[in-house]
Amino acid sequence: MLISFWSGYYLWRIFIDAKVVALEREALFWVSTGLFFTCLGNFFVQGFMDYLLTNSAPYALTVYWIQELMGFVLFGTFLLALYVYLRYSPISSRR
Repeated sequence: MLISFWSGYYLWRIFIDAKVVALEREALFWVSTGLFFTCLGNFFVQGFMDYLLTNSAPYALTVYWIQELMGFVLFGTFLLALYVYLRYSPISSRR
């Protein structure tokens, strides 16, 4: 929950301050977005999983795969953040 609060606070400050000109070129935006959605999704899935395991195993399996999909989303946003960082960082533009 703390990671999702941190990510949500960062995203909220981005939209309140509006200092970033090109948001898609900020690597920390992609990291925070992936962490926010994955942590928030996993929090609700884990809380709901105990109820599903006792009452409905097929639904529990479906929710488990949703949680796995959120892990792939997190990995994808980390790779996207790495690409954005390497592509648009001031160090890489000096070449």
